[in-house]
Amino acid sequence: MMGKTYLDLYEVNGLLPSDLRFTENSKIERSLYKTNGNSNIAIVNSKLYPNNQLWYSVVTDYFKSKNVELICFTAALNGILLIPIDIIKKYNRYSGWKVLKKGRSYYVRCKIKDGKYILYSTDGEDVDVTEFFIKNEAR
Repeated sequence: MMGKTYLDLYEVNGLLPSDLRFTENSKIERSLYKTNGNSNIAIVNSKLYPNNQLWYSVVTDYFKSKNVELICFTAALNGILLIPIDIIKKYNRYSGWKVLKKGRSYYVRCKIKDGKYILYSTDGEDVDVTEFFIKNEAR
């Protein structure tokens, strides 16, 4: 049996700033939660892939329509990336996408290199998002 590959919701919640934490009853729908500070937060997960890469599928436009300002990306078991949605929307212009019921699901690809977390795509500039990383100190 394989061990867990990314942080669970309890662990994610513990890494969030107190005003962005949520309770069991604050789930709006899949991936969306109402925070203690009364804002909406989206949480998406990735395990660590070969070559220190993280891959996500994110319905950015849908999250924006639900008044999400921050997307919380689990960085496997390393911690979380708490990235403003406007940075992700700008990155999405180059990141590729597929169509789902909720609209376009954008690919978000992140590589970890020399302790930095970098969003990358084949057609656009890399985006260093290391400043948004919150380390899982339990690891």
